[in-house]
Amino acid sequence: MAISYPVGVPVNLEQGSLSLSPVVSILRSSVDIGKPMTRVQFTGELFNVNWRILMKGSELAILYNWYSENLDKNLEFDFYDPISGVLKQYSFIIPPEGSHVGGEYFITSFKLRTIDGYVASIPAVEEVMEWITGEDVEWVSGEVAGWKI
Repeated sequence: MAISYPVGVPVNLEQGSLSLSPVVSILRSSVDIGKPMTRVQFTGELFNVNWRILMKGSELAILYNWYSENLDKNLEFDFYDPISGVLKQYSFIIPPEGSHVGGEYFITSFKLRTIDGYVASIPAVEEVMEWITGEDVEWVSGEVAGWKI
């Protein structure tokens, strides 16, 4: 199980900072004669994900402390997908990078990879649907309150 994102560190992404790119999972090996041999490295679909978050220096210190002490070389953590609101598992490709933008603020860049097939829950979708319908709703195989997701 992955570690939760640290409490006290902002989660709101900077507008326009989210980028997604599929990970090429085919490895090619050259051979003496003929076409290169290929094999699939990953069985699921993975994406490289990049985003930036504006935070204060004290929040950046919390993030760095969490990164160095709690991830134990595993580098995997839970974070809500910025598009779907689904809790997903991410792994760091490189450590988070903070760039000073003035005063006590830093733009922190995250270079991550999604880990396919991991969904812990979808409270964000359920909460939105409860707010829209005014009823208690529950996720049921691709639907929330009768709406296809």
